[in-house]
Amino acid sequence: MPTRTAPPSIGDLATMHLEQVTLVESSDRGLRLRVTDPLVYPAYLPFDLVFEEVASFTGEQELDTVSLRISDHGDDQRKFEFVGESILPTSGRPYQSQIRQDGSSSVLYGERRELVLTCVVARSLVITSTADS
Repeated sequence: MPTRTAPPSIGDLATMHLEQVTLVESSDRGLRLRVTDPLVYPAYLPFDLVFEEVASFTGEQELDTVSLRISDHGDDQRKFEFVGESILPTSGRPYQSQIRQDGSSSVLYGERRELVLTCVVARSLVITSTADS
């Protein structure tokens, strides 16, 4: 599988699932989260998400399999939400078919739910390669 050496753009992040995200620095200068092993083809080398002029940070410091949702927050601030997804069992919404060992098929029922695991409100986001840190 080819590997890109440059980090992704902010536009690319909107379509990526980030496999492992870890807080590596929190200071007066900003907040740095390291992304490793993003599940995307072609693969990226590890990269950092550097949030500048952070107004708030809430949530978990280590995340697995999340996506990043970005929205305006007002006062020249942006809201960056790391969103995880889970499936809650239900009786009426099929979400996956499976083939059993005997060749018969079955349907699993559930409803997808999004959960904001971490939220950062900051003025800007810069994406850097880990070699730049």
